Amino acid sequence: FGLAADAIADADLRRLRDLHGQLGALTAQLRAAERAARPDGVRRARHIERLTAVRGALDDHLARLRKAYPRYASLYDPQPSELRAVQAALGDGELLLAYLVGARGGTLFAVTRDALTLYPLPAADVLRTQVDGLVDSLRRPRRLRRARDLLAARLAETLLAPVAAQLAASTRVVIAPDGPLHALPFAALPGTDDAPLGASRALAHVPSASALVGLRAARAPTARGGRDARVALIGHADAAGLRPLPAVAREIDAIVDVVTAASPRPGAAVVPPLVLVGADAREARVKRDPDIARARVLHFAGHARAGAERARSGALALAPGDGEDGTLHADEIFALRLEAELVVLSACDSLGGRRRGEGLVGLGRAFFYAGTHSLIGTLWPVDDGATAAFMAAFYRHRRDAPTVAEALRRTQAERRAIDPAPRTWAPFVYVGAP
Repeated sequence: FGLAADAIADADLRRLRDLHGQLGALTAQLRAAERAARPDGVRRARHIERLTAVRGALDDHLARLRKAYPRYASLYDPQPSELRAVQAALGDGELLLAYLVGARGGTLFAVTRDALTLYPLPAADVLRTQVDGLVDSLRRPRRLRRARDLLAARLAETLLAPVAAQLAASTRVVIAPDGPLHALPFAALPGTDDAPLGASRALAHVPSASALVGLRAARAPTARGGRDARVALIGHADAAGLRPLPAVAREIDAIVDVVTAASPRPGAAVVPPLVLVGADAREARVKRDPDIARARVLHFAGHARAGAERARSGALALAPGDGEDGTLHADEIFALRLEAELVVLSACDSLGGRRRGEGLVGLGRAFFYAGTHSLIGTLWPVDDGATAAFMAAFYRHRRDAPTVAEALRRTQAERRAIDPAPRTWAPFVYVGAP
């Protein structure tokens, strides 16, 4: 069960999951009450009162868990780690860039195994304006290339130029963004040689500098996935009220071809991928199927809504049925128990939510809390046809690359050679240990 599952008492774990289950159920009831033809103000007030009480109980329980199980709590509500612990979590040639953004200014912490250097950063509003401008231009056609390059160079001058020497000496870069920087695709910024930062070195994002310690204490996922490693592929293209995604089925089929063609390791059993598409991709099954809970790789293709309002918001669109409405909310993901080394959220804007301070929000945070060791998601909406091609290439590179981060780097390089436009390759981000 993800991090430190062997250390947390069963009773505490059951209490935690019970509170998350209550939170998810009450949230669904409140949404249903608000959608009613004749909203009942009294009933809505009762739902809000009960939600407030459960959230208070959850916060109290988490405060106790932070004291009793600090390693387990580091992913749910990361706290600042001691410098020595962070440095010990870094390998040779690895550079951690941890950004702290504030209203009046910020700080860039450049950390290696044996050194810490601090650099000043502009205020949050300045960075937010620059990031929003760059992301907007990255999502646009090639005709804005000159403006895009200027915006990228300006941000690189602020965020990367101060650590040019450390970058030149690094083989892998770990990025702990903060505030508006959570929305920034660092792989698209120009590096020390003017090529994209992600062109020559694998990039790994972490929820926070402190969470890196817990992620490294768990086993960093390797890229290789022979057919003894169960892969669950879940695709839903026709969510109610949302535009259809015709390329979802093609994406799943292409991944199946790659996964089933992978040569199993000597003595390994051949385990075909679990494929749930369309009406079979039910929310109820995702929640209750033990094969999904035990899968080493979980791949979701379809619609997503990132959580921008609060840390436990966000949702995946799945098929309804068996008492579920087909919307898997982050609150419900928190209550799952997963063994996945990797979760891939091949959906629009699946990591696009932001928060002030350390950590991820929404879906990303929920899946880490549910037990996954690493995650790939997107920072903005991506054409489903381009995504299908990207994911087929990723799973092909995943067979040979030493790490997931390196598999993603190779995939982005391949797609960039085919189509240099950043909108098709830059939004994909790896979150996890390098």
